[in-house]
Amino acid sequence: MKIPHSYAPEHLNNSGIVPPSASKSREVSSTPEISSSEKVELSSRAKDLQKVSEILKKTPDVREEKVSELKAKVANGTYQVKSKDVADKMVNEHLGNLLFNS
Repeated sequence: MKIPHSYAPEHLNNSGIVPPSASKSREVSSTPEISSSEKVELSSRAKDLQKVSEILKKTPDVREEKVSELKAKVANGTYQVKSKDVADKMVNEHLGNLLFNS
């Protein structure tokens, strides 16, 4: 659809983009003024979540001592796998996928 020039705002160029010099907006400060009477209070749940978040940030993604222990057992040939545990985990994972992906 083409808008005749008589209906188009004068400050729009042919692309429909308003050039910065044509806009009549006022500048907004990047930091709003905060009065000294304003306060923010976090709920106890929000405070707990903040603590948990801080603890998780400090927790390593990999437990190095556990990894090195398992590597040593595999290298020595002493690593034992209980087939029942493996089967239980496979079934539980499959059931979880069925429940949460449907």
